Amino acid sequence: MLYAVPFKAEHYWAVAPRGVGKPARTPDLEARVRALENEFAGTLMEDGRPVAMAGVVPYWANRVHLWTEIDAGAERKAHRFAKEFLAGLPFKRIETATLYGDVTAKRWATFMGFVVEREHAEAYFPDGQAATLFALVRP
Repeated sequence: MLYAVPFKAEHYWAVAPRGVGKPARTPDLEARVRALENEFAGTLMEDGRPVAMAGVVPYWANRVHLWTEIDAGAERKAHRFAKEFLAGLPFKRIETATLYGDVTAKRWATFMGFVVEREHAEAYFPDGQAATLFALVRP
């Protein structure tokens, strides 16, 4: 059975994303993950286990950055959750980023209504990897 709950930091450590390893669990990273707990963050659970999560980090009023973690193989299950999650966000501009060259993630972001704003942003992620930047702008 699938159901949504508010995001908790411990959910982050239970999900193993497709093709992406988790960074080392350090006190700094644990604090950053705890900081993601807010009223605009949720987790999709299946039989008591987190399979996907999403949330936003605000830049300023009406502009936020969307983050997601989806368990390998749970992409189809996460689709409806993600659509409903996005529909419930009260922000005009929602931005997100995927690893540059990740065709699956790019297709998923586009399917969710995001538009590519920058195809190749060098050294975007903390580990120096490049990204493709997207935005979803509402009227």
